[in-house]
Amino acid sequence: MNAPFTYHEAPFFRLVIPLILGIALQFKFQILPANQNTALLPLVIFIFLAISFAVVSQWRYRWVYGLMLNTFILACGLTLSLNLTFSDNLEAEKETKVIARLLDNPQQRAKSIKVKCKVESILTNQGLVNSEESILIYFELSDSMAQRLTYGDIIATKITPTQFESPKNPYQFDIGKNLLLDKIRYSTFLKTGRWIKISKSENKLIKTSFNIRDNFLEIFSRNGLEGSQLAVLSALTLGYRDMLDGEINKVYSSTGAMHILSVSGLHVGILYFILVLALGMLPRNRIFRIINLIIILLFLWFFAILTGLSPSVNRSAFMFSMVAIGQSFSFRTNIYNTISATAFGLLITNPANLFNLGFQLSFVAVLSIILFYPVIHKSLYFKNRVLEYTWSLISVSIAAQIGTLPLTVLYFAQFPNYFVVTNLVAIPLSTIILYLAVVLIIVSPIPTFALFIGEILNVIVKMLNKSLYWIESIPGSTIGGLHISSVQLTLLITGLFLLTVYIYSKRLIHLQLMILTIIGVILLNIEHKINIHKNKLIIFSTPKKSVVCIRNSGFAYISSLDSLQRKQIKEHEFFFSGYLNHETRNGKYKIIDEMSQPNSDIFIRKGMGLAILKTKHKLIAMPYNDSTKQISSTHKIETDILIVNQHFTQNMLNYISPKIIVIDGSFPNWKLSKLLITLADQKVKVHHLITEGAYQCEIE
Repeated sequence: MNAPFTYHEAPFFRLVIPLILGIALQFKFQILPANQNTALLPLVIFIFLAISFAVVSQWRYRWVYGLMLNTFILACGLTLSLNLTFSDNLEAEKETKVIARLLDNPQQRAKSIKVKCKVESILTNQGLVNSEESILIYFELSDSMAQRLTYGDIIATKITPTQFESPKNPYQFDIGKNLLLDKIRYSTFLKTGRWIKISKSENKLIKTSFNIRDNFLEIFSRNGLEGSQLAVLSALTLGYRDMLDGEINKVYSSTGAMHILSVSGLHVGILYFILVLALGMLPRNRIFRIINLIIILLFLWFFAILTGLSPSVNRSAFMFSMVAIGQSFSFRTNIYNTISATAFGLLITNPANLFNLGFQLSFVAVLSIILFYPVIHKSLYFKNRVLEYTWSLISVSIAAQIGTLPLTVLYFAQFPNYFVVTNLVAIPLSTIILYLAVVLIIVSPIPTFALFIGEILNVIVKMLNKSLYWIESIPGSTIGGLHISSVQLTLLITGLFLLTVYIYSKRLIHLQLMILTIIGVILLNIEHKINIHKNKLIIFSTPKKSVVCIRNSGFAYISSLDSLQRKQIKEHEFFFSGYLNHETRNGKYKIIDEMSQPNSDIFIRKGMGLAILKTKHKLIAMPYNDSTKQISSTHKIETDILIVNQHFTQNMLNYISPKIIVIDGSFPNWKLSKLLITLADQKVKVHHLITEGAYQCEIE
């Protein structure tokens, strides 16, 4: 089999590599300082590039021009990444007067109103200074003026920027780091009356897209869609994910269906197909071909704006735009060059896309399908059309999973074993849902017909959700604890590259080297698996509560010991799910309490406001209400750990003698200094969850 492409067929492939390298180097190591002189670097190199092109005429010196071209693209990547750095005009915890513009319509949360804003001007000692920084602003839920704000409104206010806390628990999702890629490093809370609306400045196209999106959501809601069905439909059709809860995200992620909730190639492809079908009735002369092209491009990119311009949508819209242009003018296109050109364009416009998970998964999945699908699909042949269609879906699923495996393991530390079954169910149903959603929007002016379509749509979305819940409930649906190091990630990527080379070259050496890389990954994983089976105690740092986890033979058992109920524990999964995915056998947990205990080595006893958790080698005490004030004892209980929370009283140290005290986030700050002095006098070790993060120790 011949190589998939040559350098001459895909020139953008050669250009995108130094661009990616430049962006990554600047972001990681800050090679260039952020000043005006640095911005001139690409211009200087471009001048040398032009000179080399004019001077180097002999073929044997063509490498000089190639070197200068790659250096120029590398410098562009470095310079573009300067936009990911910040000015010093906004400082954490420093009161600052600003003028800010709303970048979206505000979202009503459980306890506040949240909106992303761009700080346009900052008042300094030198006067108003322009700014390009974004910030998350939270208004009081009862602020009636904030409820009436919309995209484009400009407000003047005095803010005290607050930095996002770094994760306090191992493998916890880093919200602050993720928002930095969107040029957001601060949030702030505004009380009622502490701000004023001064004007409005909006992009008419974006404003129109927001209005259309809100109208579509209202159509869905008016015609019988609600709850999780409305949330999934909104994400699937419009890329609007604010209604999705943690449970839905978890189910779609663990079954390998998360791509369904991300507007991407499937959605854009269906829109493209509908447009081509509708416009196919027009004449095919040159003028109408150009009219068709303009209509298709306008619809594709308006849809991209409507769904939030996510990297996956941008990639799909760009690629289908290239397909439309190629078909309109009968151009020959190379799919690898189109993919590379798309990545190049998206990185030029926003270098932070490189670190976006959606961007990475989108491009890797498409490239993997293009490389591996033909080989997999040709391995079996079916005359029956239903079997052939089913095999095509299976082939696409396998091809996509091959390429995205390293990223899936790296980011989610799990692998969906039944991804083939998931896609056999999810792809046909989501396709039907997309077509029905289009029909519902078209017939929405006819209430009776719209309600009928809405009911059908509601049933099918519910069917999709229940199917995925069922798949997730099957034993062995997910392999958890797939921790991967940077070395293993490099080996996996190298192995996939060697597999691709082998498929197209059929040279045995490439297959042998690929097998060696896989063996290397497995050997490096053995040590991690051994560590997972070591028994361990971890007390997570969560808001106002303590969540205790015991890892026993690789399985996790969770208890709060105090008044935190089962439902509330699930609400705290954000803080400990990352640890479970990386450091347990299956990424799941069982809740233990007095009524539910896994074995004789682990049990809980409660009484007089004091909870005792005993493992084979550890004894943990924790007050769960104020009844401990009534305890009086001359006999001291020897414990390994005493968890200090809002129910702790100083007299507890009269009858409990701990080796270490763990202070959780519910203990009042005004009592902290006095307690620390007392413990220092008694020479008791202290671990503060808020300042030091989760507490961990082995329990052998």
